[in-house]
Amino acid sequence: MNFTSEVDVGTIMPLQNILQGGYHFTMPGSHPATTVSVTNPTITLKAKCPDNSTHDIVIPLAPYSVTIPANTNGCDGWCPANDEHSPLVCQGAIFAPDVCGGRGYVLTSHKGTFDATVTIDTCAKVNFQFHYSKR
Repeated sequence: MNFTSEVDVGTIMPLQNILQGGYHFTMPGSHPATTVSVTNPTITLKAKCPDNSTHDIVIPLAPYSVTIPANTNGCDGWCPANDEHSPLVCQGAIFAPDVCGGRGYVLTSHKGTFDATVTIDTCAKVNFQFHYSKR
Protein backbone atom coordinates (compact mmCIF):
# COMPACT_ATOMS: atom_id res chain seq x y z
CA MET A 1 0.00 0.00 0.00
CA ASN A 2 1.30 3.45 -0.83
CA PHE A 3 -0.43 6.82 -0.57
CA THR A 4 0.38 10.48 0.09
CA SER A 5 -0.80 13.21 2.42
CA GLU A 6 -0.09 16.94 2.66
CA VAL A 7 0.89 18.61 5.94
CA ASP A 8 2.64 21.96 6.39
CA VAL A 9 5.25 21.51 9.12
CA GLY A 10 7.29 24.67 8.43
CA THR A 11 11.09 24.84 8.55
CA ILE A 12 12.83 21.82 10.03
CA MET A 13 16.08 22.21 11.94
CA PRO A 14 18.39 19.19 11.91
CA LEU A 15 19.03 17.48 15.24
CA GLN A 16 16.72 20.00 16.99
CA ASN A 17 13.31 18.94 15.70
CA ILE A 18 11.78 15.50 16.04
CA LEU A 19 9.82 14.12 13.09
CA GLN A 20 7.09 11.72 14.14
CA GLY A 21 4.34 9.81 12.43
CA GLY A 22 1.82 7.06 12.63
CA TYR A 23 -1.23 5.40 11.13
CA HIS A 24 -4.59 3.95 12.07
CA PHE A 25 -7.35 2.08 10.25
CA THR A 26 -10.99 1.07 10.44
CA MET A 27 -13.16 -1.65 8.89
CA PRO A 28 -16.59 -0.24 8.04
CA GLY A 29 -19.59 -2.33 7.14
CA SER A 30 -20.36 -6.01 7.41
CA HIS A 31 -17.42 -8.46 7.50
CA PRO A 32 -16.34 -11.68 9.21
CA ALA A 33 -13.83 -11.65 12.08
CA THR A 34 -10.64 -10.45 10.42
CA THR A 35 -6.97 -10.23 11.31
CA VAL A 36 -5.20 -7.18 9.90
CA SER A 37 -1.39 -7.06 10.00
CA VAL A 38 0.72 -4.05 9.07
CA THR A 39 4.42 -4.80 8.53
CA ASN A 40 7.37 -2.70 7.38
CA PRO A 41 5.47 0.60 7.69
CA THR A 42 7.36 3.81 6.87
CA ILE A 43 6.65 7.44 6.10
CA THR A 44 8.97 9.05 3.55
CA LEU A 45 9.33 12.83 3.43
CA LYS A 46 11.20 14.87 0.81
CA ALA A 47 13.48 17.54 2.24
CA LYS A 48 14.43 20.57 0.14
CA CYS A 49 17.66 22.33 1.11
CA PRO A 50 18.48 26.02 0.60
CA ASP A 51 20.62 25.01 -2.43
CA ASN A 52 17.50 23.34 -3.96
CA SER A 53 18.85 19.80 -3.57
CA THR A 54 16.34 17.25 -2.29
CA HIS A 55 16.77 14.29 0.03
CA ASP A 56 14.50 11.50 1.30
CA ILE A 57 13.87 11.26 5.02
CA VAL A 58 12.37 7.97 6.21
CA ILE A 59 10.52 7.58 9.49
CA PRO A 60 10.32 3.87 10.37
CA LEU A 61 7.08 2.93 12.12
CA ALA A 62 6.18 0.03 14.42
CA PRO A 63 4.28 -2.92 12.95
CA TYR A 64 0.80 -3.72 14.26
CA SER A 65 -1.55 -6.70 14.13
CA VAL A 66 -5.08 -7.06 15.50
CA THR A 67 -8.07 -9.36 15.11
CA ILE A 68 -11.25 -7.35 14.60
CA PRO A 69 -14.53 -9.04 15.61
CA ALA A 70 -17.17 -9.66 12.94
CA ASN A 71 -19.27 -6.69 11.87
CA THR A 72 -17.44 -4.13 14.01
CA ASN A 73 -15.52 -1.15 12.68
CA GLY A 74 -12.31 -1.81 14.58
CA CYS A 75 -10.92 -1.01 18.00
CA ASP A 76 -13.64 1.37 19.17
CA GLY A 77 -13.75 2.85 15.67
CA TRP A 78 -10.11 3.00 14.59
CA CYS A 79 -7.20 0.65 15.39
CA PRO A 80 -5.08 1.11 17.40
CA ALA A 81 -6.95 4.27 18.57
CA ASN A 82 -9.58 6.76 17.38
CA ASP A 83 -7.52 9.85 18.20
CA GLU A 84 -4.59 10.59 15.86
CA HIS A 85 -2.99 12.50 18.76
CA SER A 86 -3.00 9.40 20.98
CA PRO A 87 0.44 7.95 21.80
CA LEU A 88 -0.91 4.64 20.42
CA VAL A 89 -1.04 6.21 16.96
CA CYS A 90 2.49 7.64 17.07
CA GLN A 91 4.34 4.53 15.93
CA GLY A 92 7.65 6.19 15.07
CA ALA A 93 9.86 9.21 15.67
CA ILE A 94 13.37 10.30 14.66
CA PHE A 95 15.54 13.32 15.23
CA ALA A 96 15.46 15.39 12.04
CA PRO A 97 18.56 14.25 10.16
CA ASP A 98 21.20 16.67 8.92
CA VAL A 99 20.67 16.42 5.16
CA CYS A 100 21.58 20.05 4.32
CA GLY A 101 24.98 20.56 5.92
CA GLY A 102 23.65 21.92 9.22
CA ARG A 103 21.07 24.25 7.64
CA GLY A 104 17.31 24.06 8.02
CA TYR A 105 15.08 22.66 5.30
CA VAL A 106 11.46 22.41 4.24
CA LEU A 107 9.45 19.48 2.96
CA THR A 108 8.92 19.65 -0.80
CA SER A 109 5.25 20.28 -1.55
CA HIS A 110 4.60 19.36 2.10
CA LYS A 111 3.93 15.77 1.03
CA GLY A 112 4.65 12.53 2.80
CA THR A 113 4.26 8.98 1.52
CA PHE A 114 3.08 6.04 3.63
CA ASP A 115 4.35 2.58 2.62
CA ALA A 116 3.48 -0.71 4.30
CA THR A 117 2.67 -4.33 3.66
CA VAL A 118 -0.90 -4.94 4.79
CA THR A 119 -2.19 -8.48 5.17
CA ILE A 120 -5.90 -9.18 5.68
CA ASP A 121 -7.06 -12.77 6.18
CA THR A 122 -10.55 -12.20 4.71
CA CYS A 123 -12.04 -10.15 1.90
CA ALA A 124 -12.97 -6.92 3.67
CA LYS A 125 -12.64 -3.16 3.19
CA VAL A 126 -10.03 -1.40 5.34
CA ASN A 127 -9.68 2.41 5.46
CA PHE A 128 -6.24 3.78 6.42
CA GLN A 129 -5.10 7.23 7.57
CA PHE A 130 -1.58 8.34 8.33
CA HIS A 131 -0.07 11.50 9.74
CA TYR A 132 3.25 13.14 10.50
CA SER A 133 4.41 16.23 12.32
CA LYS A 134 7.44 17.89 13.87
CA ARG A 135 8.05 18.85 17.45
